[in-house]
Amino acid sequence: QPYEIKLVKHSEEDVYFTFITSEGKKGLITFERKKSVLKPEFWDLNFSIDAQYGVTGGGEAFTIFTTVMSAIKEFLKLVDAKVIKFSAAKTKGNSRSSLYTTLAKKFARTHGYDFEVKAGASGSNYTLTKAA
Repeated sequence: QPYEIKLVKHSEEDVYFTFITSEGKKGLITFERKKSVLKPEFWDLNFSIDAQYGVTGGGEAFTIFTTVMSAIKEFLKLVDAKVIKFSAAKTKGNSRSSLYTTLAKKFARTHGYDFEVKAGASGSNYTLTKAA
């Protein structure tokens, strides 16, 4: 069950949601529009718990990431995003990669997006692209 999210910022350049974990920690989910002459526009997704972007070790990875998926659904009600990108850093002995892959694939399949993951030495990069 995802945590309840609250929309706190909505502009043409970014959309922010907040939530509170069961331990009282503050979660922030941000979508930032990235534009470039060289690359197609995309929205960069990041999330943090108490301003920490790394693994918290609190054992709530599944609940937090389902909350992020919930925020993506709400974000798509506000913005017609063609491409959303996010990443999972690989830390010693701990990677959220398989969890992110499973949940993002399911989300893509049920919301009309194509899913791609590229694994690298420092972690995995994910891209959700609206199906044509």
